[in-house]
Amino acid sequence: MSLPHRLAAILLCALPLGCAQPDTFSGNDDKSDQQQCTAVDYDYLPDNGGSGQTTERIRSLNDYAQVKLASRQCDIDNTLDRRGELVPGAPNISDVYRVEVGSEEQCLNGGFLFADYDLDTDERYEDMKQQVDMAVDFLARIHEDTGGVPTVLFDRITICPKEFWGEEMALAGQTLYVNAAFSQFGGISTLDGRELRADLWSPGEHLNQFAAGDALKLVWPLLDPAGTVRSALRHGVAERVGDLVGKLADTLNGEDREGGEDTGGNAHLLKSALMISAIKEHVLDAPGPEGEPSLKDKALGLMASATDKQIGCVAEEWKAYVEEPQSWTSASEAGVAALYKEAARNSLDVKVKQSGLIVVGNTHFVNVNLDIFLSSGYEQLERYVEVVEVEQNIEWEQTGLIVVYTVDDIDISVNVSVNKTLQSAGFVESAGACGLEI
Repeated sequence: MSLPHRLAAILLCALPLGCAQPDTFSGNDDKSDQQQCTAVDYDYLPDNGGSGQTTERIRSLNDYAQVKLASRQCDIDNTLDRRGELVPGAPNISDVYRVEVGSEEQCLNGGFLFADYDLDTDERYEDMKQQVDMAVDFLARIHEDTGGVPTVLFDRITICPKEFWGEEMALAGQTLYVNAAFSQFGGISTLDGRELRADLWSPGEHLNQFAAGDALKLVWPLLDPAGTVRSALRHGVAERVGDLVGKLADTLNGEDREGGEDTGGNAHLLKSALMISAIKEHVLDAPGPEGEPSLKDKALGLMASATDKQIGCVAEEWKAYVEEPQSWTSASEAGVAALYKEAARNSLDVKVKQSGLIVVGNTHFVNVNLDIFLSSGYEQLERYVEVVEVEQNIEWEQTGLIVVYTVDDIDISVNVSVNKTLQSAGFVESAGACGLEI
């Protein structure tokens, strides 16, 4: 098993994979699985034999692509609702992405197909319409599997003809290129949704044109925003956040759902007790730096002397902070970043004594700029990720004319938990927003 897959397997063993969430996270009335989604079609432009026919047909397909993308929101909402991930206010897919058929200027730079990029034949025109449908379907599935939160990797898919030796999928800037093979004798060899996802996206084939593409593909299972690792982390965050949201809602309402001890009708005591219960269960208890009290102890001390107004303020701000789907994504990204950095930096302590004419060593871990693949919010959450690491120490001595060593097959045990990451960060932020210093 490859290194990134071993890391992913280790990480997933510690995750709560159940995605069921409380009613707080169910869809609103107009976004439910009762929606009847309607189909859309394109306005077919018949062959007119004109010199600008390809340009007009590209324009018609691009208009259709955006309408088609918008029409998929209904299916996406239904899927997210069934998964318990639909929240009010999430962005519509057509507001954050664009699917387009690229023009000659966008797609070709004088290659062999330059003179043959046209949609003048009805066969190519209809094939390109099918490729638009397949690209929209691929993007809709990605959007579902990121919980409806747009990825930072790209904001548009551009469909281009494929050169004879070109890549079928490539990421350049904020554009993901889908490069279908154009035949010089007629149609287009379209790429369906399964090929786009399973054969190209999931294996990281769109990274081939990067300078370190092969190395990036090794850790892509950790970085894929719609992949198993990120999805499991996000689901685990959302599930635990749902429990906290219920407690904070009770705090704001002054209710005790679980029938706790008698407060004598004192609303302040009840709110304080509910807030303390939430802190005890959802805030990190790890010791602070240089022997400082844990965040949990600081939070409990702060709430013990807080006024009724301050408790209500913290509960409201905390609830709003953890309910944001983008925050669930940032927390999952913080877990991935912590896992990657610990594995890359600390998991191997290699000591080698060698002598010989030629020495070849391979103790490297793939060097990745995480900022390219993760959103800007993950850095603020990393310090709340709990990391348990089991180091592998290797020592050996080698002598010879040619010495070769490798540690690529050494198992690395790194365990991360994001169970209290978002909740802890949210408490710190909400306390500050309410004028309380922690």
